[in-house]
Amino acid sequence: AEQADAILKRHRYDIYLLSDTIARKNHWATLKKATEGQFKPIIVFSKEEHKNHDLKSMRYGASDFVVLSTIRPAQLERTIRYTINHAKTVREDRENQQRYKDLFEKSIDPLILVDRDLKIKDVNPAMMHMMGGTADELHGQSFLSLFAEAKISDRFNNRILKNNQLKDFEAVLIDKTGNKHVCVINFVGLYTNEGRLTGYQGILHDISKRKKAEEDLVEAEKLSMTGLIARSIAHEVRNPLTNIQLALEQLEEDPDADDLALYYDIIRRNSGRIDFLISELMNSSKPKEINPVLADFQEIVENTLELVKDRIRLKNMTLETDFNVKEPRFHFDGELLKTAFLNILINAIEAMDENKGILCVSLNEKGQKVTLTISDNGKGIKKSELKKLFDPFYTGKKKGMGLGLTTTKNIIHSHKGKIEVESDPATGTSFTITFSKKNDLKPSN
Repeated sequence: AEQADAILKRHRYDIYLLSDTIARKNHWATLKKATEGQFKPIIVFSKEEHKNHDLKSMRYGASDFVVLSTIRPAQLERTIRYTINHAKTVREDRENQQRYKDLFEKSIDPLILVDRDLKIKDVNPAMMHMMGGTADELHGQSFLSLFAEAKISDRFNNRILKNNQLKDFEAVLIDKTGNKHVCVINFVGLYTNEGRLTGYQGILHDISKRKKAEEDLVEAEKLSMTGLIARSIAHEVRNPLTNIQLALEQLEEDPDADDLALYYDIIRRNSGRIDFLISELMNSSKPKEINPVLADFQEIVENTLELVKDRIRLKNMTLETDFNVKEPRFHFDGELLKTAFLNILINAIEAMDENKGILCVSLNEKGQKVTLTISDNGKGIKKSELKKLFDPFYTGKKKGMGLGLTTTKNIIHSHKGKIEVESDPATGTSFTITFSKKNDLKPSN
């Protein structure tokens, strides 16, 4: 038995033949010790046929059991070949199991195995770390009990029961200490070879830190935008306020002056200017009330171009169009979109030189998406200025208010569209506006 143990430990052979002529207790001990850890193909030889002896050998790890009195050379050859092939299959299976175990245990994302009733069967260390409990503490607990909100857990349960899988489900889970974790959950069903559902495997992504960072960024952007609007209003309102202040000072110095009407007119006009600025700012920043109807999008684009053709002719510029839309009808508010497109077209014309300007307008369709592209070969916009393009009161014109593109973006967003800008001072500017024909727009109340 001691010699057998030493040979088996060296793992030098493809197959081992173990005789039970070794004292019985040593035979079982040798067999058990040999099959612990790394699998070895072992055939047990016995002098006598004994069912319990056969079953016990197999239970302790033997690949086969042979009675010496019945064995023949051909049968022995088949037994050895079968045992070697069986050993190869077992090794591959164990290697696959080890790979899966390593993947499960070393994953940085929480992994979980549950039964058909969503009771927890196993969790990896990342899941234990997130939930603050051991595998034993979590075992048998309902996965749904980890949800912070009952209505969300009910929704999860209904969807998993309906589809036997679930993708990118966002929910808040509560750990052992009461801390909340915002998670994106993916579940897939586990099945037997016969196709019977046995449970589910889940992977969770804890996005709590990312959510917090996004919220902080949104808050910072709100504060930044508030400061920008405050500075913009202060800049635009200061001039008329200065005029009002000067007129009032003149009235105080000489309340009986002959030009009282002039001072009153200054005050009236500049007060009106301030009121107009505030109204325009409010109108440009609030969501547009739209009244969508089923109409021809290409027709709206063509009608808008008609409004600028005189300007193009007067400046001796070239208009190039390329419309490639087979089904241009969907729901939108035509008058609002004309306003949005007109702002872009006028800006493009004013950015180009007379006699040299080329305005390109194209319309394309891909699936349920319709894309309008308006390009010019004007002076372009610096990269550092592009991000300010849609900000209220930002303008590159001497007499511009800087609210046109703010209004344009607002209108397009109200139509669930997307607007993108590319520009180069050397080649010009291109606006790309994309709409979905299945936008499900409803009239504003």
